[in-house]
Amino acid sequence: MTRVVDTFFELVQVDAPSKQEKPMAELLVQKLEALGLSVEIDDSAKETGSNTGNVLARLKGTGKGEVVLSAHMDAVDPCIGIKPVLGEDGIIRSEGDTILSSDDRSGIASILEALARIQEQDEKVYPDILVTFTVQEEVGLVGAKYLDESLFKNNPLALVADGDEAPGGISIAAPFHHTFKATFTGKAAHAGAAPEKGISAIKMAADAIARLDWGRLDEESSANIGTIKGGSADNVVPKEVLVTGECRSLVKEKVEKIHFDIQESFERAALEAGGQVVMDWDREYEGYKLDEESDTVKLLKAAAQDAKLEPMTSRSGGGSDANILAGKGANPVVLGTGMSNFHTTDEYIKAEDLQKTAEFIEAILYRVAQEH
Repeated sequence: MTRVVDTFFELVQVDAPSKQEKPMAELLVQKLEALGLSVEIDDSAKETGSNTGNVLARLKGTGKGEVVLSAHMDAVDPCIGIKPVLGEDGIIRSEGDTILSSDDRSGIASILEALARIQEQDEKVYPDILVTFTVQEEVGLVGAKYLDESLFKNNPLALVADGDEAPGGISIAAPFHHTFKATFTGKAAHAGAAPEKGISAIKMAADAIARLDWGRLDEESSANIGTIKGGSADNVVPKEVLVTGECRSLVKEKVEKIHFDIQESFERAALEAGGQVVMDWDREYEGYKLDEESDTVKLLKAAAQDAKLEPMTSRSGGGSDANILAGKGANPVVLGTGMSNFHTTDEYIKAEDLQKTAEFIEAILYRVAQEH
């Protein structure tokens, strides 16, 4: 096996579910220090509830520019006792009833390999590098939210190695995301003896929801009702119902407009029924969107070609640590690592894709140092 595959095998056999990333963090500190990086673990654990903080590491460049290399340390269940197997077809799978955890050990392994490779050559220069290995990405991008914003004050290019595209895949956009909880309150009454004395919270909620479009709103935006909970018995006009949902868009102005429309519709429905609604909104994360013709995307495409890969740009409908880094001042993209069927026991990855991802990251580092 190649070095990067050996590293991947070692990483996936470390038990590190969300909030229990300490064994992974300790291993990565050792590996990063062996590669000559200065390493620390931040103090985010007291806020996140993990048994370790995020791992931060720095390498002084030999050229100009600055790049962030990012991946997350946690894995989804079932992730205890993973036994990786490399088949004759060159594909790595899990032996047994666990995931493989290529999400995101493939990203970590590829980053470590890229760091090793740039220091094994003398001819090419590379930029200053900041590595961020985060906790609790799988349960809400938690670790990234507690990264110090000052780390990204120079608006560095941030490569988040956490995509399911093939190596050469570049996700150049991801949505702004808002979630809400709406509590409708009406008035209880006996549904048979005196229904006219009641105000149905469920009907209020239904009227509010029916006033709006949901699902795919346009090619960049969506909205969804996730849960509806309320009522107490079939013969009681329901006094209270809780509705939860979300809205997303690749364009900030669009998601703010959807947010406004939902709020207005829900408040109007409650007012017209003679009831009340209390809405609690959370901005889950910022979005980002790079233009296909931007210098950054041109650099990434050129680097993919340097690594003998086909550059492929895409736009995501979901969030990752890249969204959090965007909100903290970085200029992020998500790189594909080739992971397939992730979060399932049918997960697999091609061994060669680990090497290809490492070589792509390496090529980007050289390009950044050359073009600054």
